Amino acid sequence: HALNAPTTGVNVKTLWNGNVVYLLLDVDDNYIVDRDKITIGLDLMNDKLPLTEEDDAVITITPSNGTASVTWGGLNTPEFQRLTGTSVKQKKDGEGKVTGYVAELGFFINDYAFKGGESLGFDLSVLNVSGVVSSSRVEGEFISYHAETDFSSGDNKCNMYGTVSLETPTEEQWAQRPLDKSLLNSRIGMAEALPHGIWE
Repeated sequence: HALNAPTTGVNVKTLWNGNVVYLLLDVDDNYIVDRDKITIGLDLMNDKLPLTEEDDAVITITPSNGTASVTWGGLNTPEFQRLTGTSVKQKKDGEGKVTGYVAELGFFINDYAFKGGESLGFDLSVLNVSGVVSSSRVEGEFISYHAETDFSSGDNKCNMYGTVSLETPTEEQWAQRPLDKSLLNSRIGMAEALPHGIWE
């Protein structure tokens, strides 16, 4: 949301193949700095509760260096158990000048047994810093999909999220869906977190 028409171009594309939801965000930004960020909020059950549960997550991507942080609520499970990966690539014009970036990510949702037609609680925001005024204040634009405020810190604000609907796949598409590794990744993470050494 913005008081005036935003000058930052943001194009979002989503795909779902039965097990994984993929997001692509194409952002126009010729001044990429460390304070720029993309924040994605997920409420997989779309229960709209202002709580932090195991189906809730906040994913933050820093386009200047491509790093991503993930906070999953509820159970104490490995923070990357669902994330399949992230990628951030800069866009350049014919003269080699940076014009923006493209961020991609995917996350597993197969354990919720979605078959198509369901709605997920979803929101995203893009912070595009255009200049620094002081150590605590910056100039720029904050653009969000649905939420009125930044949801990247503090309590999960799922009740503010918008929604996205999953299209129902054909039988052929459903048969070709990839293997969901989220449960395997979770179990491996739990095993690696156990104390190592000789049992007495």
